[in-house]
Amino acid sequence: MYLQFHEACPRDIFEARRAVELTIVELAAERIDEDGVVMLREALAREEHLQESGGHLGSNSLHLLIADLTGNPALRVFLEVMARLTPEIKPVEQDAVEGRQSAVRHAHGRIVDAIIAKDASLAKHRMLRHLQGIGRYLEAGERVDRDSGGVPEPG
Repeated sequence: MYLQFHEACPRDIFEARRAVELTIVELAAERIDEDGVVMLREALAREEHLQESGGHLGSNSLHLLIADLTGNPALRVFLEVMARLTPEIKPVEQDAVEGRQSAVRHAHGRIVDAIIAKDASLAKHRMLRHLQGIGRYLEAGERVDRDSGGVPEPG
């Protein structure tokens, strides 16, 4: 409500989300323990199962788990709110769905690998690349909404 009152557009929210997520992934990589490693691996397996069983694209659940691993509940809440305010754009064509699933799975796996290795710099780099991809996808969806009401244009 507050963000709507101040006319924050999806791009503004996503920009803030990107800044928060980079801090989150850095802290998670610095603070990860063996329980966190297990939780991350289980989350990746659940995400892959969901993708294979129902066309699930990917979700914010891994991002929220990474936030939990920081031990900072405020970061978790901030990310959860911004994730809910980030529009979800689903591809119409099955090839596009499968391509996005593969890209998300690959990005999430590489981010998790960096966190488990406690390489905060690499984790931030990989998260930034992933978020840039999401940003491009959201921008393509905005063009569709604005221009044609159809399928996102290629970036």
